[in-house]
Amino acid sequence: MKRMSSSFILMSLLVMLFLYLPVVILIGLSFNASTMGVAWKGFTFQWYEKLAMDRAILEATVNSVVIAIISTGLALILGVGTAIGLETRQGVQRAWVNMILLLPLVIPEILLGVALLMVFVLCQVHLGFGTIIIGHMVFNLPLTIVIVRARLRKLDPAWEDAARDLGATSWDVL
Repeated sequence: MKRMSSSFILMSLLVMLFLYLPVVILIGLSFNASTMGVAWKGFTFQWYEKLAMDRAILEATVNSVVIAIISTGLALILGVGTAIGLETRQGVQRAWVNMILLLPLVIPEILLGVALLMVFVLCQVHLGFGTIIIGHMVFNLPLTIVIVRARLRKLDPAWEDAARDLGATSWDVL
């Protein structure tokens, strides 16, 4: 295995420091008793207590967790099925479906979000929980498909043949 050069390791550490140091400083200052974040006036949990008492923040957090769970579950179900379908099929249809499904990966997220909003408004769809889940699915599904397809390509096809030889049904092989 190739050994990494010390200059590469040093540069990597500097980049990591540049990216993560502001976050660490911000977390540290979040425990500051001062209302002005820079001047340190003592250690406190008061800001987190106020945050935990804010009903709107708690409702938003619960909504975010519920949306994350639902959209992740749907992305797994649809993404795994689609990835298996794309890996087992050949032809022009596969190329078109592949292109359409992976297009959200190359479109900037803000552009995709605004386009989804425009479609929902144009179709007079009530904006709410369902449209947020659909929006998350548009972002999650292509990533799920790419990851699962990469894993499926590494599977040895002999395993499927062995399972069928041992009497497994198509569902069992899956």
